[in-house]
Amino acid sequence: MRTRTSLKRKCDRLKKLRYLATVAFVGWLVTGGSDGSPQAKRSLYLERAKRCFDWGELDMAEIEYRNVLRIDRMQPLAIRRLGVIDQDQGKGDWALSFWERSPIGVETTRKPSSF
Repeated sequence: MRTRTSLKRKCDRLKKLRYLATVAFVGWLVTGGSDGSPQAKRSLYLERAKRCFDWGELDMAEIEYRNVLRIDRMQPLAIRRLGVIDQDQGKGDWALSFWERSPIGVETTRKPSSF
């Protein structure tokens, strides 16, 4: 009898430990696996934005580039590509404001369809 209860307690502890490890891992994934610093978040957002932009998912790319600009307001690639996205979506006034802020020489690797 005694061995069954001690074995049951060990199993319960292992289940709790597995649950806590799973929760911690999911939390780490949600934060992007980063250390939580602004630079790490900016890098994560920028990589996701580049990927979405290259795949043609402009709505998602716009969200990610705006996240980048919340952390680093003068990030040149984010500014330039938001201008491209807004021009592509027919938001001329917004696109112009991004083009004016964009440093010269930043490549977008994609031309908007309306040019």
